[in-house]
Amino acid sequence: MFVPEKLYNCVFGLTHNLLPYIFIDNIRVENDKSGGIEAVATDSEVKIAGMSGELIVLGAKDKILSVYTIDGRLVAMQKIKDADCRVAVDPGVYIVMVNRLATKVIVK
Repeated sequence: MFVPEKLYNCVFGLTHNLLPYIFIDNIRVENDKSGGIEAVATDSEVKIAGMSGELIVLGAKDKILSVYTIDGRLVAMQKIKDADCRVAVDPGVYIVMVNRLATKVIVK
């Protein structure tokens, strides 16, 4: 059975209906509802998919493709010359951006 070395004193509460907070060892931690991606654009003509060992981007001719690892390292950046594009990558989770369109993709 796991027994933690230190137990943390946690108290839950609400500042009002929209901003919950928590006290951990008398330190107030608030949820400001923010994240790393401010907005996800949608573009019905662009399709992005992860396949076995590669990313496939369709309908993005003349747009800029950027591929990042989940920890923010740039893997590839290029201008897409054809209607479809394939980028070979190792298996993992990637953030793929086509101009302002960003999505998370899993490659097996």
